[in-house]
Amino acid sequence: MPKSYSDQEFEKDLKKLAKLIKDNSKIFKGGKPVKTMKKTIKKNKVSSNEKRHFRVVEVNKKVVSIGDIYIKKSSGTPSSAARKALKTCCKHLKIKGNKKADCKVTFSIQEITQGSKKKIYGPYKGTYKKIPKREQVELPGGVVRKLKPIVKLSTK
Repeated sequence: MPKSYSDQEFEKDLKKLAKLIKDNSKIFKGGKPVKTMKKTIKKNKVSSNEKRHFRVVEVNKKVVSIGDIYIKKSSGTPSSAARKALKTCCKHLKIKGNKKADCKVTFSIQEITQGSKKKIYGPYKGTYKKIPKREQVELPGGVVRKLKPIVKLSTK
């Protein structure tokens, strides 16, 4: 037969609970927690079977292997991956900041998604175009986008 819970044991447990609440009162008042707690943040990540993977393989007729560009399979195209790759190419050429508007580059990208035919797309000609102040929009985090990537598939 199970043991019964006495009034003395109940009072003893109430005192323990009161002590725990007092010791950890900062948590309940919105202050810093006494014990460090892990925060788990769920990101809206796309699973690996729902995305395509690209890499830059040529910049200004020089063979390279830089950048990892991921796009969604459902809505992404190689040209959208090329727009993302333009930033990687300019960074590879050590052009950044205010000089980014002068970045003119010709590059090719290769799809390296598992199960794909590893096709090379391009060559693309990429530049950045300055956005007029009246058309600039403030993005989350207070960031203002001043340059727009322009990427076109060039014919040989």
